[in-house]
Amino acid sequence: MSHPQLKKVSIVGSGLAGAACASAFAHAGWRVVVYEQGAALAAGASGVPIALFAPSISADDAPHSRLLRRGVHLLLHELHRLTNAGLLTEGVDWAMTGVLERCIRGDKKLPSTWLEPQDPLGLQSRVLGEPYLTRPAGKAQELFHGAAGWVNPSRLIAAWLAHPNIELRTQVRINDFALLKADAVVVACGYQSAELLPALKATLQPIRGQVEWGVSSVRAELVKVGVAFPTNGMGHFIQTPSTWVAGATFQRDEMDLTPRDKDVDKNFEKLAALLPELTKPNLAKLRAESSSWVGVRVAQKNRQPLVIQPNANRYPNLWVCTGLGSRGLSLVALCASRLLASVQHDLALG
Repeated sequence: MSHPQLKKVSIVGSGLAGAACASAFAHAGWRVVVYEQGAALAAGASGVPIALFAPSISADDAPHSRLLRRGVHLLLHELHRLTNAGLLTEGVDWAMTGVLERCIRGDKKLPSTWLEPQDPLGLQSRVLGEPYLTRPAGKAQELFHGAAGWVNPSRLIAAWLAHPNIELRTQVRINDFALLKADAVVVACGYQSAELLPALKATLQPIRGQVEWGVSSVRAELVKVGVAFPTNGMGHFIQTPSTWVAGATFQRDEMDLTPRDKDVDKNFEKLAALLPELTKPNLAKLRAESSSWVGVRVAQKNRQPLVIQPNANRYPNLWVCTGLGSRGLSLVALCASRLLASVQHDLALG
């Protein structure tokens, strides 16, 4: 008997969104071609040296909070799957370290249903006991997110794309998605998605972000004073065995990729407020050996990811996965799963 021909999907963009979608389709038995205009994968905002994944809490457990928790759950499943397959190394490419959140801008409340958590593994977000003296007006609340950590996005993207059903074509700029002959086409190229689909310009907002990073370590100094985890709340500070990252700036409607000295100042001001445990010599050491990285991420103004079929009547095989914003790492596996389910459901209906 002849084998049925695999369905084909063309994906524009090899960042986190494109790679996660490619992996989801490939594991569902699709033939996948990924188009990347850069010379290598993760050429855009997904090329940040290290990124955090973490849930977010709100007193009413709003939809966005539930969405992030589900997203982190699926991301962790993917990280473990890729590690078991030998494509990632835990502790080198990623780690579920937990994340310390310092609520410098104002306290947060846990949902009332969480007041007496049944959490033997320590994965549920919780308020730490003693407030921390960082806020100018008084003491800052601290939260600890157990199901959180860091990832090297470039390594994750490479692992997702390392599937025999996936073909990566670099240095190919797609100017007209209608020319892509496939059963489904997915536009997942960040803020540049609006160049292919001008109707998205009113929905998507580019956001420029600059981080500082380097390879020198202040891990021993931080462990001595009891800060052994990646920390956020006024920007963030992540330290892996080989790299540290601090930042980031948040500049709406800007797409300039040139590093700015004033943003270096801003990132180190944030770092000093976030981690007063770092002495002036520590900060000077980090700054002297740091480099700047700039990327442009994209978000919807309502902060929700954009996973849609933008014009089903005119382009029935076209889908979009973008707008993941600064929480993209936490959301991307969930968005890819949702997109695959929607495409397969649509095809099943004919």
